[in-house]
Amino acid sequence: MNNIKIVFSFDDNYLIAGYTAITSLLVNAKKNTFYEIYILEDKELSNENKKYIRELEKEYNTIIKYIKVDYSFDTTKLKAYFTKSIYYRLLIPRLLKDVDKVIYLDSDIIVNDDLNELYNIDINNFYIGAVKDQYCNLYEKEYIKNNLKLDPNNYINSGVLLINCKKMREDNLIEKFIEESYNEYKFPDQCILNKVCYGKILYLNPKYNINYLFLNKEYYTKEELNDLLFNPIIYHYFGYSKPWIKFCLNDEMQSFWLYYYKKTPFYKKDDIIKYGHYKNIIEMQELKKDTYKKEIKEL
Repeated sequence: MNNIKIVFSFDDNYLIAGYTAITSLLVNAKKNTFYEIYILEDKELSNENKKYIRELEKEYNTIIKYIKVDYSFDTTKLKAYFTKSIYYRLLIPRLLKDVDKVIYLDSDIIVNDDLNELYNIDINNFYIGAVKDQYCNLYEKEYIKNNLKLDPNNYINSGVLLINCKKMREDNLIEKFIEESYNEYKFPDQCILNKVCYGKILYLNPKYNINYLFLNKEYYTKEELNDLLFNPIIYHYFGYSKPWIKFCLNDEMQSFWLYYYKKTPFYKKDDIIKYGHYKNIIEMQELKKDTYKKEIKEL
C-alpha cells in the first residue's frame, strides 16, 4: 500500500472548492494508494461541514485529519486581497513535526490522476519540488529580476508543492520564512518560498501544475507539451478566473472542475446553468487531440 500524505488549507468560505479538489484526488486514486489528508485551519470548519467531509472517509480509501495552525507571520505587509492563510503552507514542517515529506495542494485545483508518481520523486537534496510559474514567466519578469534578484525563468508557483519537511526542519527554514514575512512582496508566500529555497528547488514536470490560460507553447519542450496536453495531472485555477464563476475564461478547464463537482453532495442540476455549459471531458479531450498533435508537430 502506498501511503501518501496530502495537505490542504481551507475554511467554510472555500468548502465547495476544497471538497471538490479532495473528491478529484480520491476518485483518481489507484487501489493500492492510501491518502492521509491533513486540512490546516485557524477558523475551524463547522460541524455540519465536517460531517460532509467524514462522508469522504466512508466512501474512499482515506483518512482526513484537522491541524490547528499556530500563527507566526507578520500580516501588516499583506495586501487587502490576501489572507493570512496563504502563509500556512510555510508552517507545514512545524505543524507535521513527525512527517518527512508531504504534497501541499491549493484548494483551487483538480487532480486528474493518482499522485504516487509525484510523491515518490526523490527530493532528498532539495527543500521543495515545484513547477515554474506560467503567469509570472509571462508578466512578472521585471519584478522578479529587479525586486527579488532572482532568475524569472526559475520562479516557481506555490500552489502545488512537494515538501521535504525533514530537510526544512534540519535547516531551520521556518525561522527564515518568518523573517522574510516582514518584507513586502507582490506574491507573499510564493516570493518567500522562491527566495529562501532558491538553489534547493527541484523543478517538476509542468503536468503537475497547469493552467491552460497561460499555456505559452514556446516555453515548453515537445515532451513537456505532450504531457501537458495528453497527460495533465493537476489543473490549477490560479488567478481570478475560477471555474465556479459563471464566466470562467477557459471553458475546457471549467469543464474539468464541473466533472468532479458533479460528484459532490453540493451539486444541483441548475448549477450547469449557473456555472456555464457542461461538456463531457472525455469527448472534449478526444476532439482536441488532433489539434494538439498538429500544434506540437509544428513547434
